[in-house]
Amino acid sequence: MNADERLWELLGGFRLAQFLHAAAVLGVCDAIGPGARSADEVASRTGCAPAPVGRLLRALATVGVVRMDASGRFSNTELGELLCEGHPSGLRSGAISRLDDPIWRAWGALTEAVRTDSVAYELANGSSFWEDLAQRPDAAATFNTFMGSRTLGYAESLKEAFHLGPTSEIIDVGGGQGTLVASLLQKLPEARGVLFDQASGLAEAGAYLEKMGVAARVRIVTGDFFVEVPRTDCCLLLRRVLHDWPDADAIKILKRCADALGPDARLLVSEYVLPDVAEPNPEHEAQFTMDLHMFVLFGAQERTAGEFHQLFEASGLQLTEVLATTPEATMILRRRPEGLGTAARASASPD
Repeated sequence: MNADERLWELLGGFRLAQFLHAAAVLGVCDAIGPGARSADEVASRTGCAPAPVGRLLRALATVGVVRMDASGRFSNTELGELLCEGHPSGLRSGAISRLDDPIWRAWGALTEAVRTDSVAYELANGSSFWEDLAQRPDAAATFNTFMGSRTLGYAESLKEAFHLGPTSEIIDVGGGQGTLVASLLQKLPEARGVLFDQASGLAEAGAYLEKMGVAARVRIVTGDFFVEVPRTDCCLLLRRVLHDWPDADAIKILKRCADALGPDARLLVSEYVLPDVAEPNPEHEAQFTMDLHMFVLFGAQERTAGEFHQLFEASGLQLTEVLATTPEATMILRRRPEGLGTAARASASPD
């Protein structure tokens, strides 16, 4: 593929994304199920018009989501199975949430956001992402399901890398439906947890914790991490929260976490750490695309190691260790006994 062809391929990416979004929203792969089905059968099962369904299925076949045989019947590939409801990957929820109409519109405002350093989501929709989600419970449930599903692999990695005592208290700050704390408590039958988030984030939490068998050991607390975080003498978990906020807000969150830490308590911050130099490879493409995604949705960002150190210094926290967890690193912090140093006081924004 020459440069002209490659650029043209990149420009068509929006169409491929909408193939997948339509398939997820309509439940096309669920309708196919095991075995093979005709376009008419899939249309009947999804309540859609047969001819357009057939055309969508053919397009999906060209990118390997479904397989088309010589008789014109379609079956799911491994990719298609990932788009089925109930798959542990949660990717059907992701395909719906990631291209939800307000997010789709927000990306259309990227040019103006770059020109003016504005939040594209707010330019396109007239409200913030979080305000919008609070008013759309169905969208919030889909978003929380997707976020929870992406947590399971990390939870397994954290269990291997970080020692939690059998009677630990684990506070998950911004923990949504509770996937992370539930997964950790299943391995620690005497430990207890606190799930802390806004009401929209906690909407599915009670049912999920019951399903996972840990509801009796988890206290659900509704609150605002800009105001106060539950105090602990053990550990706070802050996973994939800071990348949702620009620096001034991230510092406020970290300060509230620092305030909540007892003398021996630790804060575990889990985030992707950007490389200092962007190179043309799939890993960097995913990381720097996510950085722009945070800019589009929130005016926020992914960060390099140096940028995280600046946040921690400005928040009165000391980085003591970095765990090689997957898919993102886990940074372990303690509250600095002396509080904010001179450099931190100079760089920290006021509360």
